[in-house]
Amino acid sequence: NCAALLKIAEQFKKNPPRRDTLFLFTDMDARLHAGTAAFYSALEKEDKNADVEARLEYWSQETAFLTNMNTLIQGSNPLSAPTTPHGRELIKRLRTKAADYAYLSRAHVMDLREELDTLKQAQGDHAARIQEIEQEIELGDVEKDRWNELRRYLGKGETAPEVQDLFARVLDAVRHDTEIRMRELKIDESMLQSARRIKNLLD
Repeated sequence: NCAALLKIAEQFKKNPPRRDTLFLFTDMDARLHAGTAAFYSALEKEDKNADVEARLEYWSQETAFLTNMNTLIQGSNPLSAPTTPHGRELIKRLRTKAADYAYLSRAHVMDLREELDTLKQAQGDHAARIQEIEQEIELGDVEKDRWNELRRYLGKGETAPEVQDLFARVLDAVRHDTEIRMRELKIDESMLQSARRIKNLLD
């Protein structure tokens, strides 16, 4: 515990060892050992792309990039800047989300078709369920086609009234992902600033 370490440090101060000794107190163990991570990050010197200053620069760039993209997301026309880096990235993420939803719709329809084939070969009266599945398959095919239609529109950097409801869904999904990443960056900033302070103390 801290008291024991301080007592040992006191003895080391009175009787200095031949080699340098560092007493380290860390916290935030419950947050993926953030204190210890900050200390070891401060020691990185061999890889210039991984040292504290390089990672702070990358953090700054990513934060600015996501801030610009989030401004588009929150705006009245999220597709208004297709030629900017953050505008292109937003469209790419929207298309990826639309592709994910299209895939899920297709997978759901395939599961329904398997169930339908099984029921048609099974004994007993399954007419009601068969009819229900056939209707679900029809709706699923329509939904899948609509998702793919949205992907085509987004490929041109636009949307359309007939898929506006789907566009709102993918926009909400991308907004959610972006907000999560920005919260992570806040934590990263705290860790990197701690690592910088430790590095300055050790230099």
